Amino acid sequence: MRRGWIIGSFVLLVIAITAPPASAAQFATPAFQTQWVAGEAITPNFWGPLATAPDPRQEYYKDAPAGQRLVQYFDKGRMEWTDPPGLATNGLLPVEMIRGRVQFGDDIFVSKPPPEIAIAGDPSNAGPTYATLGGRASGILAPAPVQTGAPVTTVMSATGDLSQGPPAPGTTLSGYDAATRHNVASVFLDYRNRVGLATIGLAISEPFRAGFVVNGQPKEVVVQVFERRVLTYTAANTPAFQVEMGNAGRHYYQWRYPPGAPPLQPPQ
Repeated sequence: MRRGWIIGSFVLLVIAITAPPASAAQFATPAFQTQWVAGEAITPNFWGPLATAPDPRQEYYKDAPAGQRLVQYFDKGRMEWTDPPGLATNGLLPVEMIRGRVQFGDDIFVSKPPPEIAIAGDPSNAGPTYATLGGRASGILAPAPVQTGAPVTTVMSATGDLSQGPPAPGTTLSGYDAATRHNVASVFLDYRNRVGLATIGLAISEPFRAGFVVNGQPKEVVVQVFERRVLTYTAANTPAFQVEMGNAGRHYYQWRYPPGAPPLQPPQ
C-alpha cells in the first residue's frame, strides 16, 4: 500500500549513514526542510523538533533508484526521498505498526510483531497500543457503514476490549473515507482539511474513546488512526491543543530500530 504526493523538486544531498543515529543536526535535503517549515507554520509541533530527531539515514527500498532511499524521522512521522528523484513523501507508519509488517518495497514486507507502545499519551501508558489495535481491538479496523451525524460512542479499554458508552463531547461522525470504508470524526475531518490529506492520510480505523495519561494526568481522549498519523482530540484542552498528533514517527523508529538489536533485513 503506497501513495505518493509531490512536495517539491530539489537536488538530493547524498548522505551515507553507517553509525547508529543520535540526533539530527540538519535536514537531509532542502525538500525536507521546506516540508517541515510549512507544517510548523500551520501548527506548532506538526513534525516535532529537529533537535530531537534521529540523524537521516538510507533505508533499503527495492523500488527506489539503486534500491535505497533517504529518510528522516521526526516525532510525528517520516519523510522519504523517493522515486523519481525529487519527490518527498510521508511514510505509512501506523499501517505498518498495526499490521506488523515493515515495508521494503512497493510489494515487499517483512513481518515484525506490532509494538507494545501506547498510541497516545505518556510513554508510561498501559495502552491501548499498536499491538492492541492489531489484535484484540482489531474490530475497530473493520470496514464500517456510513454513519454521518452519529455520535462517537465506541470505548476501548487499555487491553483492547470494545464497548459502547455515552457520546463523546464535542464531536460527531461527519465524513466518510470511501476508499478505506471508515467514518471520520468531525474534529479530525476539519483538522485534516486544514493541514492536508498528504500528511494525515485516509482513516484506517473508526474513532474511539480511551483513557490515557498525558503529562502525568489521566484524560479521556478521542482517537482515530489514519494512514500516516494518529490524531487525538481532548475536549478539556484549550482550543489550540484539542486536536493533536500522536508520536507515530518516534514510536515507529523505536519499533524498527530497538537499541542493541541488529537491523531488520529485507528478504533475500
